[in-house]
Amino acid sequence: MIAELLAPAKIIFGLKGNFSQVIEALGKQCSIPGLAVQLRAKTSDHDDKRFSYIGDGIAVPHLRVDNIRVPELVLGLSSEGVSFNTHVVKIILLLVTPAEQPAHHLQLLQRVCSLLPAIP
Repeated sequence: MIAELLAPAKIIFGLKGNFSQVIEALGKQCSIPGLAVQLRAKTSDHDDKRFSYIGDGIAVPHLRVDNIRVPELVLGLSSEGVSFNTHVVKIILLLVTPAEQPAHHLQLLQRVCSLLPAIP
């Protein structure tokens, strides 16, 4: 299921900037209108709660959004790393799911978090 959601056009190489700028760049790759604006509004005071750091330089920003039918994934890679709270992340996987599907959101989040640490 994860592979089906992550199309090649949804992979961004060479991300640079602060965490908010990276989140905005990832949001712009989604087909969800206005997602970058929603993400920017949520990053200001919820970074540590909304965006999970799962270790080994990997963060998984995730949120549920109204008025979408299917989940979306966008993968961002930064060779230099991006500062996130007290960590430096090099792999950022944005997960966006329909708001009315919280169980599916949790299932996808669990799958993503179990797969990403296996990346060398």
